[in-house]
Amino acid sequence: MENTDSTFKLALIPGLIISGVSIGISLLLWATISDMELQKNLGYITWLIIAFLYYYYTKSYRDTYLGGTISYGKAFVYMLYISLIMAFFTMLYFYILVKFLDPSMIDTMKDQAAQKLAENQDFTEAQLDKMMSMQAMFLKPWILSLSTFFASTIFGSVLGLVMAIFVKNENQVIEE
Repeated sequence: MENTDSTFKLALIPGLIISGVSIGISLLLWATISDMELQKNLGYITWLIIAFLYYYYTKSYRDTYLGGTISYGKAFVYMLYISLIMAFFTMLYFYILVKFLDPSMIDTMKDQAAQKLAENQDFTEAQLDKMMSMQAMFLKPWILSLSTFFASTIFGSVLGLVMAIFVKNENQVIEE
């Protein structure tokens, strides 16, 4: 039996909880590990936790509000809403992180990019300088935060597409 509450409204609390978990883990990694590459690699564990939470909250939504049945499309839409909520708060968190908490993170990103480009021997010094100056235009807190929003939304949507397979439970009525 379907409840009259909107799907977005019902996805709000799980979206906030998942955002809090994601941001909490990220803050923990940022505060305890200085190597950005190691932070990134350990951050993949966060996505496994998020995948589990997507499954858990969508299954709970199915069982609590939809009487135990949900189509693939409804499961995906519910997880898409969770993704949008999570992406919004992740964007805010990342902006605060690179703008106020750790502004040196952008310099570290620039240095790592310069190092990777320098390892490639096919570029002249002038080409490297031009690429670095172009990259510097995009390494601004608001641009990085916006790209974080889109990346989180896309990844969350793909995760939703996959997890909806496991959550869907459609009534199979056989008519004679």
